[in-house]
Amino acid sequence: MSSATFISQMAKIEAVDGLYRRVIQALAKNPSVLSVILSQDTKTYQGMVLRLIFRTGIEAMEEIILEMNHLLESSRQGFTRLYFLSDDDLLHLLTLQSDPRTLLPFVKKCFRGVQDLDYDVTGNANLFLLPRVHVLAIYGDLQERVNLTPPLEAAPSSIPWLRGLELRIQQSLFHSLERCITERTALAGEINSQIIVEPSSRSDAYKAAQLMKPILKLVSSFPVQCIQIAEEVCWLSDIENVLFRRSSSKEWFKTLYSTKIDRLVMCVHGLCKDSVQGSEDPHTLFLLKCLVLISINHRDIGDNLMASNIESKTSFEWHKFIKYQFHLNWIFPKRESSKPITNQFGHSMPGGDQSQFGLRCYVNFLGTNYHYDYEYVSPKQLYVQTPVTERMCLALLLALQNFNPCALVGSCGTGKTSTICHLAKALGYQLVIFHCCKNMNLAFITRVLSGAIQSGAWLILENIDSLTPGASSILGQHLSTIQNSYRALTTKDHFNTSYMDHSAGPYRKELGTNLTDVTDSGNLNDKSRYTWSCEDLRRFDPTALGSVVFAGNVIPARVSYGAFVTLHRFDSSVLIPENLRLALRPVSVIQPDIKVITEVKLLSIGFLKASHLSGKILSFFEVAKDLGSITDCCQLPLIEKALNTAAKILYQTLQPIKKDSELRSNGHSNPSQSQPTQAQNEQKGDRGNSDTDGTTINAGTGEQCLSVSHQHVLNTSSTAADYETLEFSEDSRNIPASVFESVLSIEEHSVLKALAMILFPTVSDGDKLFRLKGLLRDLFPESCMTPAYLDSDPHLLSAIEQELLDTDHQVTNQTVKNILALYQALKVSKGVIMYGYSGSGKTTSYRTLSRTMNLLAKNESKETGDESDYPSPTHRTVQVSVCFPNSLSIEELLGVMDNQTWKNGIVAKWLSIAQSWSQARALVKEFKSPQVKPYRCPEPLRWIVLDGELCLDWLGPISGLVSQSQSLTLSNGEQIRLAESTSLILEVTDLSNAPPSAVTWCNLVHFQGSEMWKAVVDVMMNKVYSNYTVPRDMVQVWTRLGHNLIPNTLTFVEKHCTSALNYQADYVMIKQNKVARGLQEVMTFRNILHALLDKHLARDQQGEYEV
Repeated sequence: MSSATFISQMAKIEAVDGLYRRVIQALAKNPSVLSVILSQDTKTYQGMVLRLIFRTGIEAMEEIILEMNHLLESSRQGFTRLYFLSDDDLLHLLTLQSDPRTLLPFVKKCFRGVQDLDYDVTGNANLFLLPRVHVLAIYGDLQERVNLTPPLEAAPSSIPWLRGLELRIQQSLFHSLERCITERTALAGEINSQIIVEPSSRSDAYKAAQLMKPILKLVSSFPVQCIQIAEEVCWLSDIENVLFRRSSSKEWFKTLYSTKIDRLVMCVHGLCKDSVQGSEDPHTLFLLKCLVLISINHRDIGDNLMASNIESKTSFEWHKFIKYQFHLNWIFPKRESSKPITNQFGHSMPGGDQSQFGLRCYVNFLGTNYHYDYEYVSPKQLYVQTPVTERMCLALLLALQNFNPCALVGSCGTGKTSTICHLAKALGYQLVIFHCCKNMNLAFITRVLSGAIQSGAWLILENIDSLTPGASSILGQHLSTIQNSYRALTTKDHFNTSYMDHSAGPYRKELGTNLTDVTDSGNLNDKSRYTWSCEDLRRFDPTALGSVVFAGNVIPARVSYGAFVTLHRFDSSVLIPENLRLALRPVSVIQPDIKVITEVKLLSIGFLKASHLSGKILSFFEVAKDLGSITDCCQLPLIEKALNTAAKILYQTLQPIKKDSELRSNGHSNPSQSQPTQAQNEQKGDRGNSDTDGTTINAGTGEQCLSVSHQHVLNTSSTAADYETLEFSEDSRNIPASVFESVLSIEEHSVLKALAMILFPTVSDGDKLFRLKGLLRDLFPESCMTPAYLDSDPHLLSAIEQELLDTDHQVTNQTVKNILALYQALKVSKGVIMYGYSGSGKTTSYRTLSRTMNLLAKNESKETGDESDYPSPTHRTVQVSVCFPNSLSIEELLGVMDNQTWKNGIVAKWLSIAQSWSQARALVKEFKSPQVKPYRCPEPLRWIVLDGELCLDWLGPISGLVSQSQSLTLSNGEQIRLAESTSLILEVTDLSNAPPSAVTWCNLVHFQGSEMWKAVVDVMMNKVYSNYTVPRDMVQVWTRLGHNLIPNTLTFVEKHCTSALNYQADYVMIKQNKVARGLQEVMTFRNILHALLDKHLARDQQGEYEV
């Protein structure tokens, strides 16, 4: 921004500021209402004059904001992650001070994996001096802590502080990875000897506990992503010893990894049991699950390599999988400078004191080395690799070598986005995901592409077929321009795919000449801008490729750039411009092997009989698909939800068995044994401290819990009579231990109950539901199965029944069942679709459930009081927000750009308000005062209910909230994450217009409403005796007549009268106006009966009539 422009902007700001100050000063002299009206000093600031003053000031401020584009662009050049924020977010960021407590929301937007910050406040705040805040560590999901070494100090402004945070996180990951590999390599011999040379006299539980000790040492010191890479490095050494060095045999390798998988599964099995009561760290459990998946993948790749009998590293079988290597290079020079020198690229020229060397990580694939970019990845999602996904990763990386944008084509639920996320995680690259919508403007597309080029991020644009033809055409032109510019920066004459000179840094191709020659090095202290050549940029940023011309600007380009789009189809039926179709390289995504994924996931969550159960689960879903209960795209998400639910049920079931075994083995409970566990929990509760003694205690606890579970594998004396005496609807924690003496029986019971809980509420046809129940009985003949398959918490059940009675509703089995099904669906998924005819009880269900949960939370808070050491509450309050999207425009629902100023819609406002709780908690978490007693108030749950038929205009953008990304992308580029406490409920009559994406990621709850008319009749008859002069026995006679005559009448009307009444009627209108069976007829009968009773038998009349 030039000095003249800056002076002009300041003059406009001062004019508006002076105008507002005069108004406020005039009113501040005497703020009383009458004085404002009657005073002579304030007559110039009344009525239309005051309105005109405010309107003029607002218009002037809007003009100032529009003229600040140069400021926004310069800010984004200073920190390239800001290209992925909207203009409103960036303006808000520029108004804040560089205080980590206020910048946390923007830290979470810029760094996907960071969830919280740990900081130290020094100094006392006063009017003239603010306290100094030093960031000590970052926290990811599952409370994973990454210490920043050294701590990040405060900066003069927010953008330099964010840039420093990015560099400090990458430096910390660099050093953590280097130390983690060193320690894991040193422990390799110990771990392998414990797995292979362990005495056979020891139990499996003891062997698994011994394996836990080195794992706990690593997990207490390093992030999960560093431990995963260290495991890859150790496996690479093992397989090289077998294939090339011949120092180990193939039988040794197979035995090592097969035994290792069994021990890790036993560790998960034991630790997950204790995790139900929160006695173990979920971070450790996640690491164990990751190690199970990695070990299975290593075993399978090793078997394929040994079966191929490869003898050289030049073989294609050796090059087609990812390998991690380390070579001496610059430690971390990228964008690091104590005195940054500005240039037109937004990069800085580091000084000579930055030339330190160390071991830098590279990822080798197909003979090409890729820089590992040290992007922090939070431990959140597990990914199962199959041969299908390996081929897809191969196609993606081959396309990226030529800088081709990739189009992943496949149906919903096939893993398009998750595969790219896994590949970006393996390479340590930054990943940005945007869900395209119809009103997405061109400026946003240009901005995010420019940000991906400069930051070297991978950009995913989901569902680009929803863009307008003009936006799609511009996108195709931009992608072609970027591809040609990147290819121009590479030299065709010197193409090398080996990159043996790792000290110079590996690249996809040898770099070519620069656009502009670099100036003389003697002029570095000059204040003018400089243009660096490719060679000079490579010295200080190993991933810098040079400079390209994009959208009229010369910007720096990094070699790690990648662009991806997702589509459901790529044939002629998809209306996308030809230039976009030609620019994309399509990669077909087919359905992966579901049996392999199911078996591997069962092993990773601790099921010991995974192979046996995976076959039964697959058979059940295949039959359900043939019956039409589910579709292909819903299969994998439903299986994943069922497995997670089965794991919870399994370990709730094992809890009483564990306690029963401890009592039988010890004879009585020993209070002294519980004291170390409590101390251990207190030690694990301190997020910042860990030592060797705590690791020893953890290992002992793991051995104890593992030995308990192993005792039940030995005794399997259960009979079929034991299962006949057990009701399936009982809580799993009350099941006698004698019934489940076999691990297989326990696991089958858990899977059976999970399948029923997940799939049965989605089935609308009674005949299909009956067949599915019969199929479950055939697949699990020894397990318990009754129609009452939902959890029946006695407190919740009694509260629901009482709430129905208090609101004048009839308590029926169908109504209570629907409410419990909705409760379970909200616990499993963030998105729930309630579908059923009008009058089937959808609105009554979520209203009753919300009021019940609020009542239970209120009673629980009265019992606990203000005790801060009381455990987390069982029930949380619920705030319900209801909207009818079909009565609103898409602009009113999501937002609109009005005079180049963004205004949020109603749903966007609700989502933003839901995030205010976590922001407020981040600001006050360090507040401590002896006068104020801390109060632990849980965050309330928020349900956003969208009532109305599904329409693709508003459902397309909103579907991103329930997908894997769980975010809403607005037209201005702003992304709003779905808070942990927020759920989306869609209330519809049918699913004929539902897109596959919504059905895939949402839980379905069907409301049949076939018995709703009976509840209306019962409520009506209960009020007849109290409101009219009708004897009680006559009311009973009317009730029996209604139950007997109304069903036959409804059958006659449906068979003989409906076709005549609906003759020449529109089918769509009939479908939209259809209500629950018999409800409309019974309501008409009620109105007629009340009219007659009001006329003749009302209690306020003088006489009484005989009936």
